[in-house]
Amino acid sequence: MVDITQIVDQKATIKVERVIGHGTKQVLLEETKTVPAIKIVEIVPVLTNVRSIVKNGKVIVQGTLHKQIFYIGTDNLEHHLAEDMDFSELVDVVPLDPARPVTEGMNQRDMSVIENNVFEFDPATGTLTQKIILRLQVKVTDTEQLAVALSPYGTFIKAAVVVGEATKQKFIEETKTIAATKVMEIIPRISRIKHIVKNGKVIVQGTLHKQIFYVGTDDLVHHIAEDIEFSDLVEVPPLNPNFPVQEGMDSQDHSVVDNLVFEFDPATGTLTQKIILLLGVKVTEMEQIPVAVEPYGTVIAADLVVGHGTKQKLIEETKTLAATKIVDVEARISEISSIVKNGKVIVQGVVHKQIFYVGTDDLVHHLAEDLPFSEMVEITPINPEVPVREGMDEQDHSFIENIVWEFDPTTGSFTEKIVIRIDVKVTQFGQIGVVVDP
Repeated sequence: MVDITQIVDQKATIKVERVIGHGTKQVLLEETKTVPAIKIVEIVPVLTNVRSIVKNGKVIVQGTLHKQIFYIGTDNLEHHLAEDMDFSELVDVVPLDPARPVTEGMNQRDMSVIENNVFEFDPATGTLTQKIILRLQVKVTDTEQLAVALSPYGTFIKAAVVVGEATKQKFIEETKTIAATKVMEIIPRISRIKHIVKNGKVIVQGTLHKQIFYVGTDDLVHHIAEDIEFSDLVEVPPLNPNFPVQEGMDSQDHSVVDNLVFEFDPATGTLTQKIILLLGVKVTEMEQIPVAVEPYGTVIAADLVVGHGTKQKLIEETKTLAATKIVDVEARISEISSIVKNGKVIVQGVVHKQIFYVGTDDLVHHLAEDLPFSEMVEITPINPEVPVREGMDEQDHSFIENIVWEFDPTTGSFTEKIVIRIDVKVTQFGQIGVVVDP
C-alpha cells in the first residue's frame, strides 16, 4: 500500500499505542527454609502469571515467582523442589508529559525481569536463605489515531494504517402493545456487531438489544427483553484517493446508540419506540511504513521491523490414482510456526491438499493429504547494526504461490508440484519518537 519511492513529504494516519509513561521498581523477595541437603546445586527462578492493573498515576503489578531448587540430599541423591511465591506491588508511573498523567483504563505492557538471584546454604543445619531481586517495569500507553510523517530514511514499523472512516445514522422504529399502565425505562445497547468490508464500503450487521421496564396492569414492575436485527451499508471515503477501501481489509466498529425516544398510550397499551443508531466504522490495513524519527517527538510503542526474508520452496510428489481425470487440486498452508534464530528463521508448516478426481468407476472422488515442510530463511536486517537475534518476534506471511500437476490416465501416474512462497518479517517491540502532523 505504501510506495517507499513516493513518500517524501507524505504522512500516514495510523492507530498506534502512544506512550504515556514508564515506571520501574526493585522488589526483594527473601525466604529462609530448611532443606534436608548437603549441597544446593542450582536455583532456577522464573516469573509467571504476571498481570497489571492501571490506576491513576500508578500500576499494580501482581504475579508469581516460580522457583525450581535442585539439591543433593542427605541420601546423596539429586532432588528437585518446586515452589511458588506470590507478589503484589504498586509501581509509580512517571508521565512523559505532566499535562497528561496516567489514568485508570489506559493500556499497559509489562517488562518485568528477575534482576538477581543469590542464596546461602548451611549444610550443618540445612538452612537455605534465598534472596531474589525483581525489576518490575511497566509501560503505560493509550490507543490513539495519529498522522505521522513518513521518510524514506526513517524507521520501519508495523502499524495499522487507517485507510478510511465513516459514520451513518440508522433509524429504527417499532410499535407494539403491552399490558402496562406506565413505561418506566427502556435501556438499549448494540451487541453481536459484525463487519464485512467491500470495495469502498462496509456492511454493518448487528443486534439492538432492548430492556423495557414497565408497570403492568397488575401494578407490578415487569421486564421485557427484545432483540432487533439490523443491517446497513456504510460508504467509506478513503483518506488518500490513491489507497481506496478494498475487500479483505480490517475494520473496527465504533457504533453507538445515538438517541432513543418512546411514546406510550396507557389507554390502548400502545408503545412506540424510535431509536437512532450512529454506525461508525474505521477501515485499517497492517502495513510496514517508514516513519520520520524525532527524538523529542511524540513517543509511540510499536513493532519495529528488524528484517525481512523470503524464499521459494518446491514440494513435489508423484503417486498413482485409480482415476481417469483430475478435476481439481486445492492447496493451503496450515499449522504454520516459526522459530527465530540469529540471522535466520526456521519456518515449519503443513500443506493441506484436496484432490478431486473422476475414478475408474466414473464417480467423482475426493482425497485429502497433508505434506509437512520445514525451511530455513535468511533474514536481511534493515539496519546492519541491528541484526536478527534469537528471541525476537516474527510474523509469517507465507502462501501458496503456484500449483501445477500432470496426470497420465493410462498409468494413473499423478505428479504434483507446489511452490510455496515463504515470507517472514522479524520485529522487536520498542518505542520511538515520531513526527506528528498537528
